[in-house]
Amino acid sequence: MCLNAMSQAQPATDADAPTTTTENDSESDVNELIATATDTLDNIANDLDTLDADDVSDADSESLAELRNTLRDVEDSAEDSRKNAVEDELSNRVEPGEKIAGLSFIETERWSVPDEDAVVEMMRDAGRMPETVMGVDAGAVEEVATEVEGVTTEPLGTYSYTYFR
Repeated sequence: MCLNAMSQAQPATDADAPTTTTENDSESDVNELIATATDTLDNIANDLDTLDADDVSDADSESLAELRNTLRDVEDSAEDSRKNAVEDELSNRVEPGEKIAGLSFIETERWSVPDEDAVVEMMRDAGRMPETVMGVDAGAVEEVATEVEGVTTEPLGTYSYTYFR
């Protein structure tokens, strides 16, 4: 929380002295932050809802780029706070499979291959071609083709795409 210059001044009496922070104070701070953030984000969302194609086409490119970057910064900050603070704490409080305030805490498993050599050997031992369960990394092939004579990028395809960073 930010402190202004007045809050840093010495208390005039013991009655004006700050009290120790309690759990209720922390909850109050969080609730205040939620209310402020919700109001601010609601205002931003309302402003963005009023933005139409004419507004965009009438704006200069630099203004559009600045708006895009600002919105991306808001998105990134919100995502960081959500993942690194809120969801971390929620995962300590909510059990997998539980729902709270419309959120479902889901736990799932996916297969991984920590030892690729062991998998290749297992496939060969089973009489299978390991290539049938592997993907080809085009970037790695391109890198090898530039370093090793006789290797070509001929079987690779190319595509183009655009994005803003």
